[in-house]
Amino acid sequence: ASLSQMLNVPVHLVRAWTLWGLLVPHHTVNRLPYFTAQELHRAKSLARLTQEGITREQLCSYVAQVRSLLNEVGKGERELHYLGHALVIRDQKGFQDVLTQQRFFNFETTIEIADEPVHYTLPMLRVVNQEDVPKEHAFVDWFVEGCRLTDTEQLEEAINVFRKSLLQYPKDAECHFYLADVLYRTGRIQAAFERYHMAVELDPKYLEAWVQLGCLYAMDQHYEEAEQSLHRCLEIDPEFPDAHYHLAEILHEQQRTDDAIQHWETYLHAGVRGPWADLARQRLDEFAEFKSVICSLPS
Repeated sequence: ASLSQMLNVPVHLVRAWTLWGLLVPHHTVNRLPYFTAQELHRAKSLARLTQEGITREQLCSYVAQVRSLLNEVGKGERELHYLGHALVIRDQKGFQDVLTQQRFFNFETTIEIADEPVHYTLPMLRVVNQEDVPKEHAFVDWFVEGCRLTDTEQLEEAINVFRKSLLQYPKDAECHFYLADVLYRTGRIQAAFERYHMAVELDPKYLEAWVQLGCLYAMDQHYEEAEQSLHRCLEIDPEFPDAHYHLAEILHEQQRTDDAIQHWETYLHAGVRGPWADLARQRLDEFAEFKSVICSLPS
């Protein structure tokens, strides 16, 4: 979320870069990644390239090729500097573009790496315009497109696009989760159940998916299953605020307010704001007032 705000790009795009290996977290607490200043610089490059129309396939292909070649000379941290160019490898027959497999023979200029002439064993770089890429290599990232359609409330279209993404990447827990969310918002509750379950099967530490399962079970008044899902979330991260809030509400709905209080309090101690926090404070105030009235009654 912090990178999203700093770069003015959607959160789902930052998540996608991490999933594709283009951003590498310094460490991860459960499913929440933390990034260094170096990764911030990398994210700025990715944001610029994405705005210029570079596709996921091009990004992943170029990063893999340049990272492999530059790591051999200790310059792997600079691979994103060279994105936006076509990577051309020298072989016995001449030069070949690694993306299009097209061959080139004449080059007007030589690109320098860190003010040093390019050694003949390193790749040479050639500027390529987006319209120069053959149409058969055009690639649509269905996950990113699905997120865009969701953000613009084109939910039916988003469902179809997420399904296309899962045809390419059937084990993508993130895509199953996003599809589940859209299915729920369009009233397909049972289908959403199945997709949330797929998300936690593929990624047992998917906290948000466990919370959503708890909420859906609670809607059907399957309170035991709801509590189990939320407790599973808290086993992974005992301080995850959303799990505490929804567990408190479920306990309160079952008139187990004494049990709910500690979860409302834990939720508020996380420093959260918004309507859920306001409701949690209201619940605690009402309970404190009720308890005060009870204590003031004559024995």
